[in-house]
Amino acid sequence: TGTVQSLATIDRIEILVNGDVARTIKTPHTTSPSGVSTGTLDETVVIDGSGWLAVRCFEARPDKRVRFAHTAPVFVDVPGKPLAPKKVEVEHFVERIERELARHKGVLNADAIEEYQEALTIYRELLARAK
Repeated sequence: TGTVQSLATIDRIEILVNGDVARTIKTPHTTSPSGVSTGTLDETVVIDGSGWLAVRCFEARPDKRVRFAHTAPVFVDVPGKPLAPKKVEVEHFVERIERELARHKGVLNADAIEEYQEALTIYRELLARAK
């Protein structure tokens, strides 16, 4: 539940869960005599594990410039259900580490290569539980 106010017309409100838009609301709004646009939000979002939520709202601007406000995240910790990393993000790091290993083969010492290998092992394990 919340209220948003803007000097321009409010276009939409978005609820984010772990960085993804979970819901977009085209909220009705009122405009005061002084030109302040006010919209209200009363939504329930169900999440299936640990993560974070935030809300952002966008103005409808005639010049098409994007102007928005964003809340700080609210973190939710569900015991036994840790935040699952996004598959595309973990794949990026696996590929990047593999490229770095190939690029540094024969250049870095064994200790440095071992650090890359340890990181690669960790990210491959994360990939198994990524969404």
